[in-house]
Amino acid sequence: MGEQPYDLLIRGGTVIDGTGAPAAGADIAVRQGRIAAVGDAPGPAARVIEARGLAVAPGFIDAHAHDDAAVIVNPGVDFKVMQGVTTDVVGNCGVGMAPAGGAFQAFVQAGGGKGLGPAPELTWRTVGEYMDAVEAARPALNVACLVPHGMVRFAAMGLELRSPERHELAAMREHVQEAMEAGAVGLSTGLIYPPGAFARTPELVELAKAAAEVGGLYASHIRDERSLLLDAVGEAIDIGRRAGLPVQISHFKAAGRENWGRTKDSLRLTEQARAEGVDVTFDAYPYTAASTLLWAVAHGMKMEEADAVMVASVRERREYEGKTISQIAEMLGLPVADALSRVLQEERDAVAVFFAMDEGDVRRVLKHELCMIGSDGLPSEGGKP
Repeated sequence: MGEQPYDLLIRGGTVIDGTGAPAAGADIAVRQGRIAAVGDAPGPAARVIEARGLAVAPGFIDAHAHDDAAVIVNPGVDFKVMQGVTTDVVGNCGVGMAPAGGAFQAFVQAGGGKGLGPAPELTWRTVGEYMDAVEAARPALNVACLVPHGMVRFAAMGLELRSPERHELAAMREHVQEAMEAGAVGLSTGLIYPPGAFARTPELVELAKAAAEVGGLYASHIRDERSLLLDAVGEAIDIGRRAGLPVQISHFKAAGRENWGRTKDSLRLTEQARAEGVDVTFDAYPYTAASTLLWAVAHGMKMEEADAVMVASVRERREYEGKTISQIAEMLGLPVADALSRVLQEERDAVAVFFAMDEGDVRRVLKHELCMIGSDGLPSEGGKP
């Protein structure tokens, strides 16, 4: 008796398999939800999709996402799935939805934490319980969770601008251990965002060691992507070396016109570290603009850069959206510095787009064999950036 027909045949497409091999024409046969054969017309199928002229690829991994709330609030995750993303990595930049102690719960209930989009009801306390909530929501893609250092630090010592006491470091270590044992894939830091920015290297090494004990990695929004770029890349590498775990440098870039071209040097640092035995990789997005909460970078912003900073999303003052800080200043009849202060006072969670990178740097990073793609997307109501 002959073999049963396949459930699905994707015929005539150009297969890009993700291994780095050249694209090639092939048919793909699927049986019981799994690829059963790849080749030239492998057999009959109950359903056939004609893919001639189209690319066929595995689902994409968004290596750097901020969908921590969205995978629960909007489990269809259509804004990712319709772009071919089938795996989301959340908890990046030291920011996330857990640990969610009493102080964080009060913060969210008071309207804070909108940077990650509309927040769900916080029915969890620990990172493990958050992951259980994600699983219960049954999102339409796979979700891998990093332990967000900023949240861990906030749970242990609030917004204190100092090194942790011994008992506080022990509490943070326990949070990381709990999360890793529950299935988190590593520890993330966001070293420009409070309270993560207040942490010094020894604290991060100790917490990274806790992640290393369970086979985790260290993912970092490094301390500086501008004039101190090489020092910041070096710190991330040093943490990986001292803690004994792989390092993933987030949204690898050189920001600010005066730093354009310096990815040549930062890439050389990663290559040298790998030659010395440190497993360093990085992710990047394919655009010359960055996006984050306006307040996070306002303190270091030069007023001459106001033409290159555009407000993308706000809660109330919709007339600010799509305008640069210079344009808002002109609209309000204020100096640029005063206009920036006004926006921050009125819209504490304003998200902005910063046109700060060079096309040559972006292309150089994306072509590198150590690079993965991460959207760094901030989900918002209505689909705005």
